Amino acid sequence: MQRRKDTAAAAADVAPATKKIRPKRTPSPLGWVMSLSSAMLMLYCAYVTMIEPRLGDAPPAATGSQAATHENTAEPAAEIATAVAGDVAQTDERPLFQQRYFRDSATWTLPNTWAVREDAALAKYRRAGEWGSLRPNVYFGLKEQPLGLAGSVQGSLATGLLWMRPASNLLAGGNALKLRHDTAMGELQRLEWVRHDGEQYGVQRLRDTAVVGGDLYTAFVSGAAAGAASWTQMLQTLTTDAPAPTTVPFHEEDAREWETKAHRELRPVAAVFYVAADCAEDADAARLRVCHDALRAQPTAFERVARNHFRFTGQSRTAGAFAIDFVLDAAAEDDAEWRVSLAAAASLDLSAGVQQLLKELREPQAFHDAPGGRKGPQRVFVDDFGDWAAGDAEDGAAALFLAFHFALPPGRRLLVRYSTPTSDAAPASAAAIADEWTQQSYAAFQRFERRFAASIRASPAATSDADAEAAGVFTADDREAVKVALSSLLGGQGTFMGQATVAPEIVDAVEPQRSRPALQMTPGRMTLTTATPSRTVFPRGFLWDEGFHQLVIAPWAPRLTLQTLADWLHAMYLAPHADLGADEVVGWIPREMILGPDARQRVPAEFIPQRADIANPPTFFLRLSVSELRAFLRDIHPRLHAWLQWFLFTQAGDEVGTFRWRGRSASDAKYVPNTLSSGLDDYPRSVQPDRREKHVDLHAWMVLACDVMAQVEALLADGADAGARPPQLGRGAYAEYAAFLRTQLQRHHWVDAVALVLPPADAAADAATDAAAAAAEETVTLAGYFDTGLANETAPFVLDVLCRCSDPKTRATASVFIPMAVLHEFFQAQQLRQQLQQQHQRSKSKEPPTLPPLPSLCPSSHGQFAGPLSGDGIHGLHTRERLAAETLAYGALPRIGYVALFPFLLRVVAPENDAAVAGALTLMERDARGLFLWSDHGLRSMGAVDLFYQRRNAPGDAPYWRGPIWINVNYLALAALRHYAAAPGTSPALRERCATLYRELRRAVLRTVLDNYHRTGFFWEQYDDRSGAGIRGHPFTGWTATVVNIFTENY
Repeated sequence: MQRRKDTAAAAADVAPATKKIRPKRTPSPLGWVMSLSSAMLMLYCAYVTMIEPRLGDAPPAATGSQAATHENTAEPAAEIATAVAGDVAQTDERPLFQQRYFRDSATWTLPNTWAVREDAALAKYRRAGEWGSLRPNVYFGLKEQPLGLAGSVQGSLATGLLWMRPASNLLAGGNALKLRHDTAMGELQRLEWVRHDGEQYGVQRLRDTAVVGGDLYTAFVSGAAAGAASWTQMLQTLTTDAPAPTTVPFHEEDAREWETKAHRELRPVAAVFYVAADCAEDADAARLRVCHDALRAQPTAFERVARNHFRFTGQSRTAGAFAIDFVLDAAAEDDAEWRVSLAAAASLDLSAGVQQLLKELREPQAFHDAPGGRKGPQRVFVDDFGDWAAGDAEDGAAALFLAFHFALPPGRRLLVRYSTPTSDAAPASAAAIADEWTQQSYAAFQRFERRFAASIRASPAATSDADAEAAGVFTADDREAVKVALSSLLGGQGTFMGQATVAPEIVDAVEPQRSRPALQMTPGRMTLTTATPSRTVFPRGFLWDEGFHQLVIAPWAPRLTLQTLADWLHAMYLAPHADLGADEVVGWIPREMILGPDARQRVPAEFIPQRADIANPPTFFLRLSVSELRAFLRDIHPRLHAWLQWFLFTQAGDEVGTFRWRGRSASDAKYVPNTLSSGLDDYPRSVQPDRREKHVDLHAWMVLACDVMAQVEALLADGADAGARPPQLGRGAYAEYAAFLRTQLQRHHWVDAVALVLPPADAAADAATDAAAAAAEETVTLAGYFDTGLANETAPFVLDVLCRCSDPKTRATASVFIPMAVLHEFFQAQQLRQQLQQQHQRSKSKEPPTLPPLPSLCPSSHGQFAGPLSGDGIHGLHTRERLAAETLAYGALPRIGYVALFPFLLRVVAPENDAAVAGALTLMERDARGLFLWSDHGLRSMGAVDLFYQRRNAPGDAPYWRGPIWINVNYLALAALRHYAAAPGTSPALRERCATLYRELRRAVLRTVLDNYHRTGFFWEQYDDRSGAGIRGHPFTGWTATVVNIFTENY
């Protein structure tokens, strides 16, 4: 076959002969070049035992025939190619993994028909009916976990809060109100959960100097902590130096002291608290009716119980009688002026009701547009937030949206309590509600503190960190910051309902035979509870982020982790595939879950559709590797198997046992096409997408996933009845395939000699002669795992300037990138022409001057040059850097960055492989010139010596994975260093290097993250590798919260 290669040819593709190449001088101050050695490890001499069992149970011992296969590591390349070609008979004697996976990737086609299917085994992990802070896209709101399977979910109840300047500004409208509702980056000075247990309790600090003049605290206790089907929420404004409510047992005199100070320093605030039915947008009429009945509140009373106490009582068709109490604690003489007003909507559920409320608050004049102050049959809001208004509701006074408006006096604590009292229960008094809140909230706070203290005491670094804390390295403030990181991740969870939007067609320019013009995707109704990366920037679910989130969440809220993993797997699109067997299916999970209107409004329309051939790193296997719940693993095994089969076939490379991320496109307007599917968006891969590409990070993920699946299946098969075993058990031949993939990792990605020519230590040497520069150069030789693809390592970067060209006849214009050097020649020639014309005029000669021609800059369709365009590039122009590679060669891509570490990060490298462990350490350790991955603030995503370090991938695109520090990868590095430092197979010298680097890196990462938090009040998406400053999205308490595990050493 066309892709069949013998061993020597395959090796030549990856590792050309080593030679020292001096690069062409480019504008970059860090010019460098790499060359590769011809000496490459062809195959392992022996199969090394798999990485340490991650389930607490060792995989079953290999049989005699399996052991022999492992000793020989793999078939020779020629035999593999023959098996793929089908020249060897497919008999039962061939190992199952060869029968299943030794096939040409071009022959495996993507199914046309996909569907989301119900699975009762997964739905049972949903915590139906429980309340939590599950609305990450708003500053404060609770939500009830919906009932039923995904397809039968009708909706749930939800609450929310908005606040603004006092009602005296109401008529001003617009920005004068400074409405706060939807989260937005840069609007508040603090946005963090001070404490959150992941389920029933949380207290949040919202620093709003523009509206409040200080901090607005919001808190809640719900579920079993406050009684069945009930919750209590708290609102209080305090000065920024006050302790957080519920975190200290406030005595009345303390509360009065802080209230007095707040009254003196803070501004009064107007607020609206609402309760609404959150109905699935895709629900049919019957389901929508059931959802509406969950709230459809028939009021029985709305009254002032005391001067500081209002109570609304109603009757819901589903929940029965309920009450909502508003208590301003503690009572004061002037409370007679305080009131709670109510507005309601009869046919608007959560999303529509909030939009209508915001519109009417921002446009108060609209209240009077229609006769009688009404705007239509659905409008029941009243302009003065007066008493209950029935309006034109279809069912009398029943409502789906209740909005309570009130003033929040500075320093006073407002309690909002929802309860479903029995018919014979006496209504609670204001004092009883306040006492209940104080006891429940402080008890929940103490539970949190005890659990956190226990995690610190269990840490191996407890003693050393106690000494460090005493020495001022780690402080009590640092521990408080770690608690905030943990709480903010837990408080950033969300529950979303809706349907995923899937692209109806797939266009694959690299492999046209994989294109699909008309996929049949049956979405189904999804209900997903998930953590979110950032409440201000990314308040929705991301597949590759979620595995890191659960590494932090699982020790604190294990029930939540089970629900989250089950929900993600429940959202899988399944498709039958006859090539794998009559009853076999493969499963795809969208890499970004954009469910419901709240999530969609944050995403540009062109990015909403997801493609069924696009992957994302399967980080759930990081969490599963430490799971010990046999019943849960049995329930999710069929979906895990389908998901991994989808990966192994749809992401297969051009050669057996290799892998390539799909979705790269030469038309994505990037200099080097992005690889969004890898999660490392702009990390430089092959300059051009090519079917021969091989991506080492994806290969490492597949080895890890096969390892974990082999251990899961061993656990499920051990001592279980045959009827309790998943039917797919053993079909994946995961242990054998993982062993084979390790040999392919070594064969296709390992390079044992990369000659790196470092730039001169003295920048002045750049201007010297080639001989002088050569004398200043230093060469180092590295070894490691790298991608393979098309590249030209000696090509220079060219600076282009965006210019305007026009058609003189039609005056139509076009924007064209022109090389800076050509533009410079043009302006020089233009200046020379002007000088010659001036000389000719002075000479008074009658002969026309001889003028040099101007270089042609514009295309013939727009032949007149109009000038460069301004921008944020060099000299204030709109510029880009382009790799001027006239020729490309296929081979290893020796990028000095995160991707080269992945076999080490995921611990798929055997501890006995000294060369691989040492190679990874060399890239990560501190070097004298500071050119590799080490920085004083953590491991950066790309070494300063790399050709692409800190280079933009398009005009206006700041480097993303080309230098900045990412905490999730630093977490993986620390976990791997700790693993190899303790592994018996690691040599003593390498164990010491791992232990030393672990200590240095852990301290550097903790100081970077915690110092930024202390200085700015935020955790950040990434950190600058030169200054350590937080950059881009904030607050970012998704995988940056892995700092919790780093601090407690829970890997």
